[in-house]
Amino acid sequence: MADSAKFIEKAEKLVQKGRLDEAVQEYLLALAEEPNNESVVEIVAELYLRQGLAAKGQECYQYLFERLRERGDTPKATLVFRKLLKIGPQEPAKMMEFAALLEKNKPEEAASVYQTASETFRQNKDLVGALEATKRLTALDPTDGDLQCLLAETAVEAGHNDEASAAFLRAAEIQRRQTGSRGGAESVLPLVERAYQVSGGDRSITVSLAGLLLETGKAQRAVELLRPLAGSPGVSPDLLRTLGEACLGLGDAAGAESALVSLATTQPDAPRLLTRAAQRY
Repeated sequence: MADSAKFIEKAEKLVQKGRLDEAVQEYLLALAEEPNNESVVEIVAELYLRQGLAAKGQECYQYLFERLRERGDTPKATLVFRKLLKIGPQEPAKMMEFAALLEKNKPEEAASVYQTASETFRQNKDLVGALEATKRLTALDPTDGDLQCLLAETAVEAGHNDEASAAFLRAAEIQRRQTGSRGGAESVLPLVERAYQVSGGDRSITVSLAGLLLETGKAQRAVELLRPLAGSPGVSPDLLRTLGEACLGLGDAAGAESALVSLATTQPDAPRLLTRAAQRY
């Protein structure tokens, strides 16, 4: 009989007699002979818990979870982590690892775990961790506008403004596809406004915002946003066209002509808008 088997046999007899501490010592001797015996590690964890030694039991289960996860044994790793949860709250980074195992077969549970991890990271003042958890949560359902807004606000908290503005814009695109007033310009405008604010005035977002302002009858503000950019190098045709339309909306024919004249030979609708500007004179 192998030495590890002798130790295990002795440990089992000690367990039957209720001598749990001595049994653990025999199992540890067995592990010294056979370090990869995961069944013995799990038995030791359970014996620690029976003795009220939760920290030691948790340490054993955490070791098992990592081994099983790295080996790709998702069912067993999931089972072991559920035992860890029964012991008490787990570190948010470990919760993320657990959620990743759930994504394929239990996406709703994975979402719940990511949400919990995000909240725990935030409680721990780890906003970067909260952002990562929220990104994974959002990735489970990229078409959920509310999740995109949650991601955006979490990114703002973490100081990742580029990610925040992109998420606000995705939320706006999702909202725009809704039917009725929910998908209207008035409903979408606050999201693009928020993207503009956190981006620090990104030019492409400014043009998008101006277009919505024009669509919702706020031509004056659209002009105020675009006019300072109209003379800058590399100004886009979209910016000039939107500025021209906004000027026309205010009855500013000269401003419209100034914005649109350079587009006359390159933009199909520029002549039509220039004609409108001429009619204003």
